[in-house]
Formats: sequence, structure tokens, C-alpha cells
Amino acid sequence: MPFSIALSRQTPPERSLEVPSTWRVPRLWLLTAVVAVAGLIPTAGCRSPENAASGITVTWEVDPDPPRTGTAIVTVVLDDTLGRPVDGARVTVEGTMTHPGMAPTVAEGVEVSAGRYEARIDLSMAGDWVLLLNATMADGRSLQREKSLRGVRDP
Repeated sequence: MPFSIALSRQTPPERSLEVPSTWRVPRLWLLTAVVAVAGLIPTAGCRSPENAASGITVTWEVDPDPPRTGTAIVTVVLDDTLGRPVDGARVTVEGTMTHPGMAPTVAEGVEVSAGRYEARIDLSMAGDWVLLLNATMADGRSLQREKSLRGVRDP
């Protein structure tokens, strides 16, 4: 006796791609939480200059205060976690205007006393500036810090 099977093709019911409104906020919250947590996970072999010399306190002074166009003396004081001065560092200060088109100005810092460095930087135009500190400690650790210098005016 021959055996036969009749197969019929059934179309699956239409499925809506609409996400229930009650799911939208929790799913967005979950995505935001996942992205935030992923940013906290350290990456092997990745070392940010900002954290390379953790424990170093940076104190800034700019003379004249308030800042004016022309030469400004940027004083940077580096201290360790115990408040001791960090001497023997190589320090540079880069000044950049906040709008595009201006070439940055860079000045080498000179250690005037233990942990105290001075750099003479030319603030060539009135406006808002950003100062970027690059420091390499004697033991090879490095750090970068940024300071806004708002409202530089003509004398």
C-alpha cells in the first residue's frame, strides 16, 4: 500500500512590529544604562593621560587676572597626594581660542621653585581661550589638564 502525505503550507499570522508603548521607556532606559556601564569598564592596555598620574593635584594661576591680550604668565603648581611639591617635571602649556581658525600657542614651563612652574603664553586676541597643560613627571608618569580662560580682553 503506497503511503502519501499531503502537506499544506500555512501562512503564519501577521505579526505587528509595533512595540507596546509601555515598553518604550524601559527599553530606552535599559539601553542608556548599558551604554553608561560599558563606559565604566576598564579596557586592558588602555591608559588615559588624564589618569596616568592620578594623585597629582594641579593648581593654576594666570597673571594678569582678569586676563588681557598680550603676554600672560601661567603658573602651575603640582603637588602629590600628601601635599608635597612634584619637582623635575617637564611642563608645557598650550593656549587655543575656542573658535576654529586660530593656531595654538605653546609655551614651555620653567620650574621656578619645587613643584611650581611658569610659562609665558601669548594671548593674541580677545575672546575665550582654553589652556591645556601637558606634564611629564620625572618618573615618566604624565598628565593632561584643561582650564577655560574666559573673557580675555584688550588692555
